Amino acid sequence: MTSIALTRAAAVSAIAAGLIFVLVQFLHPDETVANVATSTWKIVHALYLLITILALIGIIGIYLRQIREMRKLGLVGTILFGGGFLIIYAFIFIELTVLPELVDTEPQYVTDVMRAVAEGEAHDIGGLAVANSASAFTYVLGGILFGLAVFRARVLARWASALLVIGGLSTIFIPFLPHSLDRLVAIPTGVGMAGLGLSLWQRPS
Repeated sequence: MTSIALTRAAAVSAIAAGLIFVLVQFLHPDETVANVATSTWKIVHALYLLITILALIGIIGIYLRQIREMRKLGLVGTILFGGGFLIIYAFIFIELTVLPELVDTEPQYVTDVMRAVAEGEAHDIGGLAVANSASAFTYVLGGILFGLAVFRARVLARWASALLVIGGLSTIFIPFLPHSLDRLVAIPTGVGMAGLGLSLWQRPS
């Protein structure tokens, strides 16, 4: 196993993560108690788990490919962005494995979790409230810083890194968008991640 092979594996991971991330935005059911126990909910959230793993591998590979050029800003961005996906993994795991089991016995709790995710409302949902806030903070800020560091490094595709920044900044518009449209905000991030993966494949060393 060579360093180029590992870099290209990270590139494929980033491409796959970005493309699947875009896909699930069109498949994700509404956050309602009725949808939590459906097969669509389980499939989409299983895909999200896969996305988080692939994205983390891709982020690390992108950072290591240009570690000197990304400097301290890149390190901070990598830690935050990668950490954000780790927290998202934990949260999605709960949504996939635990919430469906509570639909019949604790429907109000499930409803509160869905509202916290969809609307950012504060509810008594225990540690999940902290995890939800932490994932949003690290994902958004990490994506912006990581994108800026890659853009400044001038090693990989700058248009793709710019999309990461746009994806992070565009989240400020979510409160003003209809819920049916707010998932479109994630598309720039997905395309940006796939673009960086493609650029990494083309420039593995």
